[in-house]
Amino acid sequence: SADGVWMFFPEYNHSYPGILKNMLDWISGPIAKDAPRTSSVSSGVPVTYSSVSGKGGAVKAFEKMADLMEKIHMKDMPGQKLALSEPEITDRNLILTEEQLAVLQEQAEAFLKWM
Repeated sequence: SADGVWMFFPEYNHSYPGILKNMLDWISGPIAKDAPRTSSVSSGVPVTYSSVSGKGGAVKAFEKMADLMEKIHMKDMPGQKLALSEPEITDRNLILTEEQLAVLQEQAEAFLKWM
């Protein structure tokens, strides 16, 4: 049970990672053998997402994610999604600028308000 889900994922070849798709496939299945797909644990759950991407800004990945959210009946928050384009990574840590942190904060506040 969750009030909402905020997913963060790296952009892979203008899409989302296969392991994320696999997890979403599992949670989007019907809860019983002959139950409708809309009976899944993901059905109707509010969702937003952000990505770490290359120069393309995850535009295609976000389009594919929106399509998937519709197919698995999750309630995709309209509007702003954050793509951290070519971020600084040091010692396996993502280094965010003050501007990036502010945009993440805006997305979090918008998501909480929308839910």
